[in-house]
Amino acid sequence: MNFTRGLTRLQLIELDSCVKCGECVKWCPVVTAKKDVKLSPVSKITEYRNLIKGFSKKPMLSELAESIFNCTTCGRCYEVCPVGIRCHELWPAIRHNLIEMGFGPVDKIDELRETLKEFHNPFGLPYEDRNKWMEEEFEREAEVAIFVGCELAYRIKDMATGMVKILQASGMDFAICPDEWCCGFPLYILGDRSEVLEREILHNVEMLKKMGVKKVVPYCPCCYAIMKRVWKNYAEIPFEIVHIFEVVSELIKDGRLKFTKRFDGKVSYHDPCYLSRGWEYGKRIIEEPRSILKAIDGLEIVELPENKKLSRCPGSGGGLRRSNPELSEKMALKFMDMVADMDIDYLLTGCPAVKERLTFASEKVEVNFKIMDLLDFASMFL
Repeated sequence: MNFTRGLTRLQLIELDSCVKCGECVKWCPVVTAKKDVKLSPVSKITEYRNLIKGFSKKPMLSELAESIFNCTTCGRCYEVCPVGIRCHELWPAIRHNLIEMGFGPVDKIDELRETLKEFHNPFGLPYEDRNKWMEEEFEREAEVAIFVGCELAYRIKDMATGMVKILQASGMDFAICPDEWCCGFPLYILGDRSEVLEREILHNVEMLKKMGVKKVVPYCPCCYAIMKRVWKNYAEIPFEIVHIFEVVSELIKDGRLKFTKRFDGKVSYHDPCYLSRGWEYGKRIIEEPRSILKAIDGLEIVELPENKKLSRCPGSGGGLRRSNPELSEKMALKFMDMVADMDIDYLLTGCPAVKERLTFASEKVEVNFKIMDLLDFASMFL
């Protein structure tokens, strides 16, 4: 077994760089939910490094694989790591090795692969229903294309409609992708590197090339992450990839978008992991969503106890909802315990997976606020 296969030189250095300070243990949302230090980054790194060096026995692989898949790849450990180990990129590479060896949730990954192969979305829903959320026709020629993403198109449709309302109000010319497939993130983050992953990515790149767009705008942070960091490994990318929050904040700054209605209330905003720290080196989308909210007259922003680059993942990312739904639910409930007593009117987010988790948790824990998508919320004040 080659435990170093597919790992970059930097990742091999990272495995050998952990100083076991334990800082990641205090900040890991999985450890917070499970109270199990074995699930911490330092423990996983130590065990995998021991496998590489021959200090551990191969029968331990099953237990180690389970712990490595029990992670949302939220990247919060990287923010507090004194040597800057990027576990949110390290784990997907190691996961690939593990599933190739037959360890981890192989059956669930196989099922996901077959689902994407047939339906081009991870939910197994009819492809022809993908753009049924649209209230009017947006499949037209434009220099800017909105990449909707599977979760917005099928499940969290209010995020898609809210985004469209905002862009329409600004007068910006844009198109909706007519033949969009899954961005590839669900397979990639679980370690799959099959031809199905490549096919989904290449299809989207070719579609966007044929559209002749200069700028592609995703909303889902997972779509944004893989489009920015991974797509270029499969194809030449002749268009710019910009997150919707960047676009909307610029529209406000340029005076093209104005909110006309006042809101005398308090809101909190949850920073999605892949926007506030995520996969884009040197790029953090933190102030843009706040600038959108500040443009609404009367609105007061109340920061969450854990916010911005240290925001807590409520169990939504890293493929955890598929590989270990029970742990994902526990993390969501732990997050809601942290915010349940806040004196706010709305808890907003910019991630469909987070919105789904927060909505689930709010049905289990009594709260006095509503949960909404940020742009859907903002569209009420146009």
